[in-house]
Amino acid sequence: MGYNRAVLAHLAEAGATCVSILRDGRFAVGTRPDRDSIAAFWLPAVRADMVVEKARAMIRRGDPMRMLREAAAQCGVVLVPHERAYRMAKDSAAVLDRAVELAKSDGRMAKLIAEQRSYAAAEMKLRQTLMLGSVASQMVARAFR
Repeated sequence: MGYNRAVLAHLAEAGATCVSILRDGRFAVGTRPDRDSIAAFWLPAVRADMVVEKARAMIRRGDPMRMLREAAAQCGVVLVPHERAYRMAKDSAAVLDRAVELAKSDGRMAKLIAEQRSYAAAEMKLRQTLMLGSVASQMVARAFR
C-alpha cells in the first residue's frame, strides 16, 4: 500500500497513531497501517498503548477486531477506520498546501524565509501556524483528542 507521507505526517501532528490488526491476530502500533494488516484504525496517540494492552489481555476471549473495539470502548476512545482518517487528513493537508502556495505568491513566504533563515524551517513554521487556524486541521485534530 502506498501512502502520502505528508498525509501520514498530518495525522501524527494531529496527535493520532495507527493500530493495525495483523493477519495472525496480533496488534501493531505505528505511524501507518502495517503491511500485514487486515484492518487499521487511528486513535489518540496518548491512549493507544492503553487500548492495545487491554485488547491484548482480552484476546483469548474472541476475535481481535472485537477485542480492540471493546478495549477502546472501555477506555472511552473512538477508533477511526483508516480510510476515513486518511481521507480527512488528505483533505486537510490539501487545504494547507493551497495556503502555502498562496503565501509563496503574495510574498509572505519570502519574509518567513528571511526570519527563519531556511526554506524548510519557514515552510514548517507556516504549516504549523496554518494548522492552528485551519478548520479542516482542527477537525482532524479534534477526532484524536
